[in-house]
Amino acid sequence: MTMERTVSGARKGMMPDVASWPGRSSRFLLARLRVGEFWQVQGMVGMVTASHYVLEAGVHSEPYAELHWIPVILYVFPIMYGSLRFRLEGGLLTGLWCGVLTLPNILLWHSQGLEWLVEAMQLSVAVVVGAVLSRLVEHEAAEKRKAREIAERLALLHKQVTHAQEDERRRVARELHDDTAQSLVLLCRRLDEAASAPRPPRRMLASLEELRAIAEETLAGVRRYMQDLRPSMLDDLGLVAAVEWLTADLTTRRGIDVRVGVSGEQRRLPSEAELSLFRIVQEALRNVEKHAEASRVSVDVAFENRSVFVSVRDNGKGFIVPPSLNELVASGKLGLVGMQERAQLSGGSLLIDSDPWRGTSVRARLDVPYT
Repeated sequence: MTMERTVSGARKGMMPDVASWPGRSSRFLLARLRVGEFWQVQGMVGMVTASHYVLEAGVHSEPYAELHWIPVILYVFPIMYGSLRFRLEGGLLTGLWCGVLTLPNILLWHSQGLEWLVEAMQLSVAVVVGAVLSRLVEHEAAEKRKAREIAERLALLHKQVTHAQEDERRRVARELHDDTAQSLVLLCRRLDEAASAPRPPRRMLASLEELRAIAEETLAGVRRYMQDLRPSMLDDLGLVAAVEWLTADLTTRRGIDVRVGVSGEQRRLPSEAELSLFRIVQEALRNVEKHAEASRVSVDVAFENRSVFVSVRDNGKGFIVPPSLNELVASGKLGLVGMQERAQLSGGSLLIDSDPWRGTSVRARLDVPYT
């Protein structure tokens, strides 16, 4: 019984598609009839027909009689245009209109012998050309729709993966704060207590101080990793404060001269927009630290009425930017590709400008109007 219900359900699911095909086709045809450009195409058919009738009525003797097929073949142009512009329905409707207008011509001047058949075959050739062309157009449109749907699904999947990554970073940062960092703080306190015990051996005191220094260094590293994973100041104070923390940390650790400039009226942005811009700046500064060999970096944040811009410029060694950043995937340089995808997923854009030994500029824009 389960199998019967499944088969029956499948058949029922197929029937509406077949039954509704005439309805869908009629809706498409009616939609074509309501478009002004469609009637312009039919006007082209009327002009060809009128010239055909004038020539047939006025110059029916030789040598025109040998060339009377030319106007019929000219129908192929409006039929082709109708097929290209309005697909199969446009080509068929235009071909039908051509046939209706050609029928009096056949009855008046080409009803003798096989002339009518030649005329009809010529018109059929024009209609078939339009039908084949419309089929190719339909196929190309279907392929474009399929590619667009795949791109949309991939974008949605990437967005979900990005959200999952951020959630996981937030979870790891919280566990580092609640567990690892607290344990290291407690360890430092116990080491202080041990070092302050009455008359500890000098050798033990030196070991305790060394352990205390290691614990403090490890705690500082854990806190830095926590900020990298999910900076609390981004949620609490906003984009500018988080960017200033990034640049100050880079200067402290690497001695690179980093300057931050802010223009426009500062405002809080939606959390997703702030996070995307922060990650772009973070990745750009990470590239500066690892690859650029730069001594100066400038980070600018510009708030405009409907957009927010961030740019990171350095005086490092630069590189040759490929025509498509996707070409960097093969070489394992995923950072730039990740920045571009973050900007695009947030509805913005990313521009990278670089030349060997002339530095690199990364500029991102997100459309974030005032709320």
